[in-house]
Amino acid sequence: MAIILNGALHGELAVSYLYTRLKFQWNSKDYGLFTGILFSVDILGTIAAVTIFTKCLGFDDSFLGIVGLTGSVVGNMVYAFAPNGFIFYLGIFCDFFRIATYVATRSIMAKLVPPDELGQSNSVFGVCEAITPVIFGPLYTTIYNYTIQFFPGMYFLVTTAMKILVSSCLYICIYWLRLKKDVKSRHTLAIARTTKTKHWEKVKKKGTNLWIIPTQTMKQKLQ
Repeated sequence: MAIILNGALHGELAVSYLYTRLKFQWNSKDYGLFTGILFSVDILGTIAAVTIFTKCLGFDDSFLGIVGLTGSVVGNMVYAFAPNGFIFYLGIFCDFFRIATYVATRSIMAKLVPPDELGQSNSVFGVCEAITPVIFGPLYTTIYNYTIQFFPGMYFLVTTAMKILVSSCLYICIYWLRLKKDVKSRHTLAIARTTKTKHWEKVKKKGTNLWIIPTQTMKQKLQ
């Protein structure tokens, strides 16, 4: 997922200057100002997302990724159909949490991969991220060249389609993780019901889910 997002980012950067020069008659100074504001907002958005959603509100990483992707999709639509430079700038603030999506996908990968395979996964991840500019740069350039006559912002819609695909994958991850957690909780509860109550301690009760851990006596018996 992060590879697609990273590739889309590099692909957009490969043709964005050409797009703004064609549509808004920007020069290198105008585009440099835009990218400076864009990256500054990215930093602020990442800090705000991690601080507010993860630290303060305690939301799951998948939720953080979906928030970032939703805003990013809206931002890309603004970029694609912006009639002037001012509206194009507004897309930056719609895309406020886009970098938080990369953080979320990294975190999800770390949770899904077994600990003994995490190093290998990060290595593959890094290699794939390194080659994405080689693939997505020419791809976006080709798309831009083919659509420049009738809709030069088409490559933003391509990015939107990719992000919707990633959003779908994140939804699946959320469902799978919650299902796995629920099955584990039910399994633990079933064991507790077949064991004498004195060997267990109740540590948390939330709704209909009962969370329990074995006491020292039960641990000795299990050994």
